[in-house]
Amino acid sequence: MQGDITTIPAKTGAYYIGPSVTGKPFEGECLGFVVSDGYTRQLYLYEGSIEHRRYGSGSVWNDWGVTATATPPQEFDLPLADGLEPIEPCRYSKDQFGRVLVNIDCKPTTGIVSIGENQSLSIGTLPEGFRPAHYTSNACEVIVGQSRYIGTFDINEYGTITLWTAAPSASIIIGSVLFDTA
Repeated sequence: MQGDITTIPAKTGAYYIGPSVTGKPFEGECLGFVVSDGYTRQLYLYEGSIEHRRYGSGSVWNDWGVTATATPPQEFDLPLADGLEPIEPCRYSKDQFGRVLVNIDCKPTTGIVSIGENQSLSIGTLPEGFRPAHYTSNACEVIVGQSRYIGTFDINEYGTITLWTAAPSASIIIGSVLFDTA
């Protein structure tokens, strides 16, 4: 393609956009993709991992925009309480909005742990900066042999994660909690 980017054909397809083409949001060459109904056009240009987009018809075009991107939050291993070990990695992370996600999939190191009906079991503790603004609770699953029970993961403002359940014991503990930080 030669000339200005707005003269790109109104035909769906992929186009080589040379370095001399004007009207691009960056310098150099790239691959461009057009989606068109024969009159209006959606144009996508890629500068590395950044997607630039522009819409137009005839000589009327909107300004260039960048498609939103996000970096996945860093995950950290959750230190489990004594007597528990992960089945899958037990992790926590915090996104750019300050929300913390805790994923737990663990089992007792002895194979089964006695909880006592309507009693609690300590799961672990979140570090400062990853603790809820207020006490929070979310449902989880407790498995004992072939039986499944519902429970809750309760997390206080000190980061203590506690399992509450009606199950008399536990061989697998699974659940996730999402909350805003303090």
